[in-house]
Amino acid sequence: MSYGFVLRDQYKGRWKPVETRHYCKLCNCWMSKAPSQIRKHEQGEQHQRKKKEMFFNIRKDRMAKEKAEKTLSKELAAIEKAAQAAYGLDQAAGNPSARPDTSRMVTSLNSDGTKRAYREYRPPEPEEGGEEQEALTPQESAQKLIAFYNQKFRNATSSSSDQIPEPIKAFTTGTQGWGRYSEDKKYYRAVIIKVKPDPEKKNTEYEDNNKYTVRYSDYGNEEDLRREDFTTEEPALWMKPPEPAKVDPEEAAKAAEAAAAAAAAA
Repeated sequence: MSYGFVLRDQYKGRWKPVETRHYCKLCNCWMSKAPSQIRKHEQGEQHQRKKKEMFFNIRKDRMAKEKAEKTLSKELAAIEKAAQAAYGLDQAAGNPSARPDTSRMVTSLNSDGTKRAYREYRPPEPEEGGEEQEALTPQESAQKLIAFYNQKFRNATSSSSDQIPEPIKAFTTGTQGWGRYSEDKKYYRAVIIKVKPDPEKKNTEYEDNNKYTVRYSDYGNEEDLRREDFTTEEPALWMKPPEPAKVDPEEAAKAAEAAAAAAAAA
C-alpha cells in the first residue's frame, strides 16, 4: 500500500467546492464574488430601487396591520358596549331571563402573523331554585340543528338528504297545465279530466301515485299521464314543440288571388 493511497483515504471528503459567484436575493441575479463587483452592484440603481421598494412594502404592511387591529378593537368595544347596555335595560325592566354575559374575548395568532379575535362562550350557571335542563343526546342535538336550519332556509334549494321535503298535493279534475306527450316527449297545453288512483300503490304525504287522464287543449286527444309528466308551470322553450309561423290573413288572401289570376292567365 503506497503512501499516496493513505493520504487519499485520510483526506477523503474534506475538500468542499468553493462558490465563485454571488447571488443577490433582492434582485434575483448572479454576479462575481469579488468584493468590488458586489459593492458595485449594491450601489447600483436597480439594487437601490429594489431596497426602497422592500422597505416601503414592510412599512405599508405594518401600517395596514396596525389599522386592522385598531378597527377590530373598536368594533369589539362597540359590541361590548351594546351588550352591556342591553343587559342594563333588561335588568331595569325586571326581566328575569336576563343574565350577565359570561363570555370573554380571546385573541389568537394566525399562521401569517395576524391576530384573530373571537368570543369564547361559557354557559351561565343555573339560577338558584331553577330547574336544570336535561342534556340532549347527540342525535337529538343534530335533529334540532337540522330543524333550525330548515326553518331558516326553507326557501333555499338544497340537495342534502337531511332537508325535510315539502308535502305533495295531488292534482284535481279541471287543473290546467302542460302534459308531456308520449310520442315526441314534448309538452302541450292540457287539462285534467279524470283522476285514477293506483290500486297497488297508495298515496303518501310525499308521494303521488295517481294516474291523470288529460285532454290536450289544442288537439283534443286524450292520454293517461303520471305526475312527473304533468306540470302547472310553463316549461322551457326547448321542451315545447315549435310553434307554426303566423300568417297575416290579408297577405294570404292576396297570395290566393295572385295564384288564381296566374292560373286563369295560363
